[in-house]
Amino acid sequence: DCCQIPESPFYLEGPGGGLFEFIEHRLRENGHMVIVIAEGGGQNLIEEHLREMEHKDASGNK
Repeated sequence: DCCQIPESPFYLEGPGGGLFEFIEHRLRENGHMVIVIAEGGGQNLIEEHLREMEHKDASGNK
């Protein structure tokens, strides 16, 4: 049903849907699903999170 690989970035939520919306729809439709995540799949999400952690406000607070 869903295979996440590093070469194909994905988003958890967003304006045209996202993985969460896809999962919700598929579970409602079928009652079950298979999700496969390859090593490195979703790496863009981790990089985004790390950048946010490095962001500091005007006072230098993270």
